[in-house]
Amino acid sequence: MMIKERIAAALATARYEWAKGAPDQSEAVATLSLALSELTAAEYREDLDEEGALALLRKMVKNGRETASQFSRRAAEESKAQDGLLEVANLMDDPDHIEDALGDARTHGAAAAAYTAKAAAERASSDLLEGYLPRVLDAEATAGKVAEAIAATGAAGKSGIGKVMGWLSANTESGTLDKGLASRLAREALN
Repeated sequence: MMIKERIAAALATARYEWAKGAPDQSEAVATLSLALSELTAAEYREDLDEEGALALLRKMVKNGRETASQFSRRAAEESKAQDGLLEVANLMDDPDHIEDALGDARTHGAAAAAYTAKAAAERASSDLLEGYLPRVLDAEATAGKVAEAIAATGAAGKSGIGKVMGWLSANTESGTLDKGLASRLAREALN
């Protein structure tokens, strides 16, 4: 089943569960709806194949992780501002100024909580989408695939790298191979 079909099926299930009253499905519905919308829009803009769809999904995951990181940084800044205002309030003598500082501290605390919640939501969305991506082979598995490709193609010397990479592309599930790592390992093995 293609990635877009898998996401559409998961969205239908999440919508069904949400309609039955499962509140934890609302974020899944939002995330999967957005992913499906992005994939559909990309299909209209270009001839989107499975590799392109996986690349778009990877980009969405990466952007979500970056956004979560930005929200986390903002939460830390707001929390630091809150702490500073609480320290200042402890040093003050005037009740009106103390109340002003405490009010500002509460505002920063609320902002920190809101940014923390947004970061968690972005991470959850990214985790959900990442679950639809094929797992990238680790260094050991990639080295094994490179050795298999060298044996299968009979490649030798630097000129054999193209044969090895071609074999890897044809014989490895789409999106599971770190091509940069595979190329480096092939160059090392063929030198």
